[in-house]
Parts: sequence; structure tokens; C-alpha cells
Amino acid sequence: MACPTCDCTMQMVAPDANLFWCPRCGTLLELRGPVGKERPNAEAPKLVQHCRGFERTLTDPSLLSAFRALGISESINTPANRRKA
Repeated sequence: MACPTCDCTMQMVAPDANLFWCPRCGTLLELRGPVGKERPNAEAPKLVQHCRGFERTLTDPSLLSAFRALGISESINTPANRRKA
């Protein structure tokens, strides 16, 4: 299952609770509802939310490049939402 925050593959933490964890960004996802009609319940961790806010303030191309080179951008955004150079 793909993480709704960063698109990494999530790992099952508790099979009996349908609880999944993303090793890249830390998102926890719980599947709720009857079998076959589960609805995902997830929220990006606060650190991800703060990093997204910080990324929006970056205007210097070298800082934005470092943000990407360190892997922060891919850890806080899905591929479709990653900022271009």
C-alpha cells in the first residue's frame, strides 16, 4: 500500500487493527470499515507539515536544491506534489 503522504510503501504494524506505518515519513494509516469497503484514515505527521511550510518559503535555488538532495522533499510530498527546480 502506498503512503498518502510520500508514496513510499507502507508496512503493516498491527494486522488485527489494520494499522500501517511509513518508514520514510512516519505517517500512520488505519483502515476503517467493513472488509472490502475499508476507508483509509491518515494524517501527515506534524514534522512533515512543518517541513512543507518551510519548503514553501525557500526562494534561493541552492537551498531548494539542498532540500531535494537531502531527500527531504521526497519524504514530505508525493511525486505529483514535489516542487520543480
